Amino acid sequence: MSIPKPLVKVGIGCLVVLLTCFGGVGFMAWRILGGTVKPTTDYAGEINTLVASYQKEAEAQPDAWDELMVLLDTSKQLHEAARTSRTGEFANILPDPSLLRSLKPLDPESVESKPENLDSARKLLDDLHAKGAFKDLDALAPRMRAVRKLKADGGMLIEVLLPNLASSRQLARANAARYHLAVMRGDLDEAVKAFESGLALGRFFMQQGILIDRLVGQAIVSLHTTAMQETIDKITDEATLKHLLAALDRQTKTPPVVLFLEAERRSILDTIQWTFTDLGDGNGYLSPQRFATVQSLSGNRMPGGQVFLGIVMADRKETTAALNRYFDEMGKYATLPRFERIKSTFQPDVEVEQLSQRYLMLEMLLPAFGSALNTDDRWKMEIAGVRTILGLEIWRRGHGGEPPAKLDDLVPGFLSQLPIDVFTGSPFGYKVLAPGSDAAGRRYLVYSFGTDGIDDGGVEMPDKPGESGNRHRALNRTPGTPGFDFVINYVEPPAAAPAKSGN
Repeated sequence: MSIPKPLVKVGIGCLVVLLTCFGGVGFMAWRILGGTVKPTTDYAGEINTLVASYQKEAEAQPDAWDELMVLLDTSKQLHEAARTSRTGEFANILPDPSLLRSLKPLDPESVESKPENLDSARKLLDDLHAKGAFKDLDALAPRMRAVRKLKADGGMLIEVLLPNLASSRQLARANAARYHLAVMRGDLDEAVKAFESGLALGRFFMQQGILIDRLVGQAIVSLHTTAMQETIDKITDEATLKHLLAALDRQTKTPPVVLFLEAERRSILDTIQWTFTDLGDGNGYLSPQRFATVQSLSGNRMPGGQVFLGIVMADRKETTAALNRYFDEMGKYATLPRFERIKSTFQPDVEVEQLSQRYLMLEMLLPAFGSALNTDDRWKMEIAGVRTILGLEIWRRGHGGEPPAKLDDLVPGFLSQLPIDVFTGSPFGYKVLAPGSDAAGRRYLVYSFGTDGIDDGGVEMPDKPGESGNRHRALNRTPGTPGFDFVINYVEPPAAAPAKSGN
């Protein structure tokens, strides 16, 4: 039986379409698998230039970075020697100088309180002193310039390791203990040096362009402001408090968040140029082999056959355009005051989650910038709050321990201007406490109104049984817990006594 001519024509047409489709897919697969990656832009150099551009006022000063790396290597070696020299139940456990900062007696039944454990921590501090580590850190503190020279060494920036971050945290913990012990023995000159050097150590990392640098630097600064607040009642003279305030003013002048945003943009652009082929016209396709490398470095695994990733994923131009759109919006969002930012329709982490599946690579590479900005806000709030507290304590030393009736009394004699809470754009909340009314002995509260911007009189969200840290909910990105504030001069309540047995 013969096939009608119309059906033959339809069949031939369908076959042609199918062959064309398969041919197109095959041609694209050939271009993807046979395409070459040709990195042409030195994004590491661009980041270095960007970092230096925020330190122009200090460009005549010697750069602290290389000497800081030598110091951190020395500290790392001393910490490692302390770890390997320990025996028994403490074998291969790093001594913790933070234990020496405890204002409360350690639990005598705990392992931490054992004399050999505390002695190891003291010996580590002695070794750091003997090797000149603290002296070298003090010498670096006045330098306002610190530019790390990022080098990709012929590979992707994402492959560049930052090994000194861990040793910086180790040195910070030791230096905070150094500060605490100096205050407790009355060596206030040493305490001021330790405080400023600890702040400078944090600043050096905050001056760099990578997000993790900024976060580590903020943590180091916060460690030292916390150590200072813990011992502020032990400092009886006004002059020392003024020195601490001056150090805080000097060492917390750090670049804006735009620096790390632009550095992270360039870091991801570098990954794009290493994972997409170059067709010579600014476009290209995702290389499955290169993408597998990025997956392994980032710790992400994506389902599906990788041979066809280049076909289903956005091409190089589309990916670059989407990335730049995101960072352009992110830059505008980040420069808004905190109290305006929370009203914005642009929410960075949500924007990433809502990216099309064709941009899964961007979703994999983009950090949680919304969380990072929230951390940045909290840090700025904390520093401004500590500055307010120092002004109050300077006042009290000259007024028989009595706090002022209102914060405005501090200006201009004790503070040049009142520090501003980034959560509200206004000075902090302030409440004078009657003598003996506070279990912790405080004479005042300094507090942020939190995300809801409402003054609740310094009342914090309490913890329920089995919970901790509820007070921080007042600072959530969305005002999910209205009715509470966040106290800056917070004192941890004493642990509840264990219930007595009825037997």
